[in-house]
Amino acid sequence: MKLLLLVSILVIAMQASATSAINGVVLDSEDSHPIAGVQLTLPMRASPPATVVSDAEGRFTFAQVAAGSYRLSTSKEGYAPAFVDGRTTPGNPGIPITVRSGEAVGDLQVHLVKSAVVTGRIFDTAGRPAVRFTASLMRKVFDDTGAPTMSAINSTTTDDRGEFRIFGIAAGSYDVVAGTVSMPIALRPGEETRLGDMTIPAIKSVPIRLRIQNQTGETPELMTIEVRKDGVNIRGLGIPLPSDTYTLNSMTPGTYDIGVGLLSTDGFLFSHIDVRVEDPPADSPLEPIVTVNKGWRVTGSVDLQNRTGDLRPFAGVQTILGRQGSADTQSATSAADGSFVIKGASEGLRRVRVDGLPMDSYLLSIKEGDSDVLKGGIQIRGDTSVHVVIGESGGAIDGNVLNAEKAKIPDAIVVLVPDELPSRSSFYRTANTDQNGAFNMRGIAPGAYHLYAWRELEGAAYRNADFMKGFLDQGVAVTVETAGRLSLDLKLTR
Repeated sequence: MKLLLLVSILVIAMQASATSAINGVVLDSEDSHPIAGVQLTLPMRASPPATVVSDAEGRFTFAQVAAGSYRLSTSKEGYAPAFVDGRTTPGNPGIPITVRSGEAVGDLQVHLVKSAVVTGRIFDTAGRPAVRFTASLMRKVFDDTGAPTMSAINSTTTDDRGEFRIFGIAAGSYDVVAGTVSMPIALRPGEETRLGDMTIPAIKSVPIRLRIQNQTGETPELMTIEVRKDGVNIRGLGIPLPSDTYTLNSMTPGTYDIGVGLLSTDGFLFSHIDVRVEDPPADSPLEPIVTVNKGWRVTGSVDLQNRTGDLRPFAGVQTILGRQGSADTQSATSAADGSFVIKGASEGLRRVRVDGLPMDSYLLSIKEGDSDVLKGGIQIRGDTSVHVVIGESGGAIDGNVLNAEKAKIPDAIVVLVPDELPSRSSFYRTANTDQNGAFNMRGIAPGAYHLYAWRELEGAAYRNADFMKGFLDQGVAVTVETAGRLSLDLKLTR
C-alpha cells in the first residue's frame, strides 16, 4: 500500500514538472500603459479552454500548461482582438505560443489596439432617411482556393434618421456597402470615422418565395437558409420551425446561390439552387422549388502507403466533404479496415479534405476512379466512391523568420508552395512563427517547393496566381525528401 502511494505521488510530481506556466502583461499599443480586465483565453486540446483576466497592472498567468503549440486570444470592449505586436491588419488574430516541457514562457507582452467605429447616414433619392436599411462593413480577402472575394465583417441597420453605427472593428481598409452603393474607408485605431451621406438609388426588388419540398422522410426540428449573391455571403438564417415556404424579401437584381438545410438524424441535409433576379425584376414574386432529400452516399477507403509503396488499411482518418462558403458539410472516419461511408452528400461541386493524420504523414492522393479529386474537387451527382492514400513518412522544415536587421519575427506567416502541382491544395503547408520567431512544418509530401514568409496576409492570397506574380523571385527553393529534415533561416518576403 505504501509502495502504491509512493508511486502515485511520483507520477503526480512528474506530471506537474512536465507542465509550464505562461506569464505576461497586456499593454495598450499606443502608449504601452497596462490594461486591466482583459479576458485571455488559451484553447486546450483535450479539455475546456483556460481563461484568466489581467489584473490592475495588466499582468496574467496561465499555470500548468502542457507542452505544445497554442494561440492566445483576448477580449475586451473597446479593443480589437490581440495581434502579436499591435499590427492592425484584420485577420489572423491571436498570439501563437510554443510551450516546452518544464520551461516557463515569461515576460510575454500582449499589445492591444483600440477598436474603430464607422458612422454615417443613408438617404433615398428623394432625400428621405432610409429607415431600417442594412449597412455592411466588408473587406477583400482570398478564400481557401485563392479566389478574391468580399467578406462581411459586420453589419447593422439604420435608425429613424437613416443613421448607422458599426463599432468594435479592427483598424484597416474596408468598404461600407449599402444596397448597390459602396464606399471605401480606412479605419484607424481608436477613432470614429464619419462617412459622407450615402444616397441609395431606387432599385426595384422582388421577394423570392422559396417552396420547400421535404423528401428526407423525417420531420426536422430546425431549418437553415444560406444566401450568397454573386459569390458573396449575404445572409444566414437558422429557423426553429421548418415550413414548406419561406420568403426572402427585397431581393435586388443579381444571381443568388440559395441553400436550404434540414436537420436530420444524419445531420443537416442540404439542397442548393441558383436563382436569377432580372434587372428590372418581374412584378410578381419568384417562387423557386427547393427539394431536400436524403442526399447521396460517398463510400471510400483509406490506405497508408509506406516507403516501398505498399498499402495497408488505415483507421481514424476523417474524410470531409465541404462546399465553399457554406455550412453544407458531411464527414466520416475510417474504420479498422480503412472503410468509411459519408451520408447525405448534396449535389454539386464539393471540396474534399482529410483530418486526423498521424504526425509526420501527408495526404498523397484522393481519387474517384481515375479522376484526381485533389485538383478540382468532386462533382456529386449520385452515389460514388473515393480512395484516399496517405503517405507514411513526410518531410519536415523548421527555422526562424528574420527581418532585414536579422531580428526574429513572431507571428509571421510561413507558406510552402509546391513547384510542380500548385493546384493540389494538400501539398501546400502553412505555419505561424511563435513568440520566439520560430516555425515548424511537418508531414510534407516529398518534392520541390518554394518557401515564403509574410508579416500579414488576407486569407489564402498565396494560392492566387496574380498575387504571387510579385513574389516569385523572392521565395527560397527547397527540396523535401521522404522523412527528410531541413532547418533554415527565412527572410521576410517584401
